[in-house]
Amino acid sequence: MRRLHATGFDTADWIIQGLANLNLSIESTDRILDFGCGEGALVYRFRELGYEAYGFDIHKYGKQRNVEDDIYFKFFTNPNTDTSDHRVSWTSCGLPFENDTFDLVISTQTLEHVLEPAPAMDEIARVLRPNGVALHLFPDRTWMIEPHLLVPFATRIQNWWWFYLWGILGVRNSFQREFAARQVADANLRYCQTGVRYFTNEEISAYALPFFEEVSFPKDTYYGYVDRRASRRSIWRALRSDERFANLAPLPRLNVLLTAKKRPRHDWRVLGPFRTTLGGYVGEMPKALSGFDAESVVLFQDGKLIGPAFSGEKPGTLIVAPPGCSDEQMAMKFDVAPGKLRKLERPFQAHSGHMFGTTLADLRHLADDAIRGQNSSPILVFEDKAPLGSAHALHVDIIKFGAGRYSHWGSELLFSSSDNSDPRSNGRKYEIVIIDQNAK
Repeated sequence: MRRLHATGFDTADWIIQGLANLNLSIESTDRILDFGCGEGALVYRFRELGYEAYGFDIHKYGKQRNVEDDIYFKFFTNPNTDTSDHRVSWTSCGLPFENDTFDLVISTQTLEHVLEPAPAMDEIARVLRPNGVALHLFPDRTWMIEPHLLVPFATRIQNWWWFYLWGILGVRNSFQREFAARQVADANLRYCQTGVRYFTNEEISAYALPFFEEVSFPKDTYYGYVDRRASRRSIWRALRSDERFANLAPLPRLNVLLTAKKRPRHDWRVLGPFRTTLGGYVGEMPKALSGFDAESVVLFQDGKLIGPAFSGEKPGTLIVAPPGCSDEQMAMKFDVAPGKLRKLERPFQAHSGHMFGTTLADLRHLADDAIRGQNSSPILVFEDKAPLGSAHALHVDIIKFGAGRYSHWGSELLFSSSDNSDPRSNGRKYEIVIIDQNAK
């Protein structure tokens, strides 16, 4: 491998070699997306090697090398300027790229910062071309030293008293040198809630399988032959050093997730330009829904639920907005989904933590557990017309974190409010859209 820096190997070469070990090669014409690009060093390196590479991140961590390089990088318009806070609303934001744009999506030490893997996997699948693959390299729960906090076993033990104990023992990362033990515990717990999350391989598979037919963790094949004696020497040197935890943390090999053969997805965008009629602004029904009447679909505006759609002045059209809307309103994205709208009636049942439930006995056959090994419930949940996220959430995450997570499981819809208020008394309206599974 070529050395890019005196302190380490060229990451681009490392990825190219690892893909070669998996019988995959990057062609000169391939488009590459670095998901979680940070300051963009890997994007620049791939472009130097002749590849058409682009970068995306939820924060803009630094300036590009040249002003004209901005075309290679995309970011969320993120009102949160705290770069340690990785919470985003994937239901209202998406990757700022068109469908079927990239042949390869890569991420390096990013997936552990994706707090909601399902919508991220959905977006990655959307921007990949049909034969594209996604490669993610990330630390996993088997690491003895959590690499960001430097606390032993913090990939699995994430409570204040554990962090306080290690703070008393003097364990701090480079940002916490002057912190008292209680400040260290506060900072570490906050970061575990807003910046880092460790899922098992089984959980990651469950999040990825709805969007990819092939999901694997080919760690041994990706790395090929490993010099075990050299690894043992590195561990021994780290144990003898003054900064043993900091030097031990980066030594284990990263976990490897490979996803391929994205599943077909629906394109239900209502395209403009929209015609003005007495009834309002009218658009064409998406081609994918050509067999559906306007009355059998539900309308959305920039992801927000509007309600049942209405036909325009002729078949195959529908009204997307009332008369007199501003140009700004008409510049929004209009989508439809084939399905039925239903209001969730109180009272809701209180479960543990932030989780509440309501019975959907007639929809039991659509639940996530109806087909073993698949999170396939077609139900979308809305709070005062805004989408809750994310769907198919782990029940322990609904209980512990809430923030709009939900799961359709068995005969119940288990959910949390967007701000963790009590949905039994917060006065908000909760609705579901049941997507018609016969839509092609």
